[in-house]
Parts: sequence; C-alpha cells; structure tokens
Amino acid sequence: MKKCLWGLVFLACGLSGVQSQSKYCGNEKCPTFYKQVGSICVYVSTKTKLNWQQARETCHSIDGELLTLPDANSLREITLHLQVLGALLGVRSQSKYCGNERCPTFYKQVGSNCVYVSTKTKLNWQEARETCHSIDGELLTLPDANSLRDIMLHLKVLGVSKEHFWIGAYDIGHEGTWRWIKDKSDVPMGSPFWVYSKYPIVYEPTGQEKQNCGVLDNRFGGHMNDADCESEFCFICEYVGK
Repeated sequence: MKKCLWGLVFLACGLSGVQSQSKYCGNEKCPTFYKQVGSICVYVSTKTKLNWQQARETCHSIDGELLTLPDANSLREITLHLQVLGALLGVRSQSKYCGNERCPTFYKQVGSNCVYVSTKTKLNWQEARETCHSIDGELLTLPDANSLRDIMLHLKVLGVSKEHFWIGAYDIGHEGTWRWIKDKSDVPMGSPFWVYSKYPIVYEPTGQEKQNCGVLDNRFGGHMNDADCESEFCFICEYVGK
C-alpha cells in the first residue's frame, strides 16, 4: 500500500517501501506519481486544496494512503523534501488551487492544457489510458502544431529526451484512419506531426495492422510514430475533468 500525506495546503502520498516489482522509466525506483524520499515513495501535492477525507480518497485513487511518520528521521526527511519543493505555503488563500497553480492535482499547465507526464512507470497503451482515467484525464491530444511544439519543449525541460511517450492517437478498429481517443476527431497527418524518412520522403504511420497506437518518438525529436499497442512506454495525460 502506498502512503500519502495531506496538509492544509498540500497533499503528500507515500509508499510503505520502494516497490521493486514494477517497471519504471530510466533510473526511477518509485511508481507513477511518486518520488523516493528516504526509504519510502511519496507523492506531494502542492496544487489542489482538499479536506482530510477528500485527501485520503485522492491517495487511494493512486494506490496510496495519507503519509505515516513513524519516527524522527521520517519527519526530518519529509520536512527537508518539502523545503526543497518550496511547498511550505501559507494557508489563508481561498483559491481552489495552492499558490499560483491553475491545474488540479497531478497536472501542470503546458500551453493551454493541464498535462501530466509520467516519467516513471512504463505501461502499454491501454494501461496508460486507465492510469489517466484514474486522475480524471485521457491520453494527450495534439490538435495543432502549437500543441505539439509546447509538449516537445516541456519534455526537453523535464530532461526526458531518451523516453518514448504514449499519446491518444489510435487507428484500432478503423485501420489507416487515425483519431484522437478523447473526442474521436481526426489526427493531423504529415508534417510537422509525424516522423518521416527523407530518401524517399515517406511519413509515418506505416505499421499497418501491427502498430495501431500513437507515440511521441524521441529518437526523432519527439515527433509522432505508430507502435504496437502492447509495447510499454511512459505516457502523457491531459486533464478532462470528472
């Protein structure tokens, strides 16, 4: 069971121990949403303000519980972590979100969207969707070149240029017609969205029935490519609300 902590202004969720059986991106040792603090995996929300019961329910939604501090060392570690995060905020604001945040728990504003980037656990496309749903999201839609540019820049800032990321593009059930899972609108084709080869110029997607799910392929600067839906990658969610 993962552990969470919620204060008057911030939430922290934690794990009772580092989980070794899951698959993580890069050198991560904690599952999606969590960061290792001392000997436990912790999620700290510096965004949405909730009451104690709502905070518990949010922790439960990511397989956690409000944080336990069994000894002085664990208190010291979480206090130092909060100081590093700058999460020791005032408690008088009446805003729904903490500080200057404009997005709910788990999400960060990128361009005009509230986005959650998983740089930890690798999942297949359907599992990634289900994880997005658990935080009131859906796999990311990129309707235009500006949204693609915004997320590519955000991934560079995060320093995750070596990972691939599932997004909400798919052609399952309608081979060759790519749509966004959020609203079933058509996925833009060609440049600047999809990876292409130069000699001769051939744009992805070219995987036909074997590759039906869309991924941001960082081998090619983060442009879109098609992949086997059972492959396991990191993923990007956008907030869609309850």
